[in-house]
Amino acid sequence: MLANGVSKSRRSASGDNQKSHTWRLIFLSNGEQSIKQHVAYESKGVTAGIEIRVAHIEADAGTGNGVFDSLVMADSGSEQADKIKELASKYHGTAGIAWLNYVTANKVETTAKAKSLIKGFMLQYDDLSSQAHRVAKRFALVAAAGEMATQAGITGWQTGQATAAVKVCFSNWLDNYGHDGEHEERQIINNVKAFIERHGSSRFQPCYNKGSTIFEDKISNCAGYHNRDTNDFYFFY
Repeated sequence: MLANGVSKSRRSASGDNQKSHTWRLIFLSNGEQSIKQHVAYESKGVTAGIEIRVAHIEADAGTGNGVFDSLVMADSGSEQADKIKELASKYHGTAGIAWLNYVTANKVETTAKAKSLIKGFMLQYDDLSSQAHRVAKRFALVAAAGEMATQAGITGWQTGQATAAVKVCFSNWLDNYGHDGEHEERQIINNVKAFIERHGSSRFQPCYNKGSTIFEDKISNCAGYHNRDTNDFYFFY
């Protein structure tokens, strides 16, 4: 429901339909399993809509320190996580209030600045498929917010640091989702590959470019032909 951006339809005590609530937000979930794994447990396939709405990013920076790509507050990943937890319990909300004050002080100016930063981010990914482009826009928004918060003196980061971090996360999502084509196209190809792997030797009638003296048994429930000379598979349709 969070990803859909609209609440469930409900009826009031009088039986009338209540007005549905709508929203636009970006949310984080630190679950140990991806949405694809959750769906797999129900023996269902993952649709493109699910993977687009809930972008999966691996919680491993590849440095041996878990989610951290560097250690600046402690000597180990676990100690740094504990330190962040300690500080967050004391100061959570401080940056949020400062950010809201900043973006609402001059809405026209901040909106124009955000659009400019988002456009600059997207220009670096002009070869994406339409589905990946939709996800990239959300990453671009996060990068823009980080850069603007830095300019406002809220984060203490260096200029460009937020964008660089977001690009790493987006690259991780692209590696998981796939750089080429749409979800449906890859799903079709994967399904065909899986079918051949399961039934390649049992449901495809052998054939040859040249005549063969080898007697082949007739294939029951034949799905197509397998050219033994070229190793190509041909499906009936």
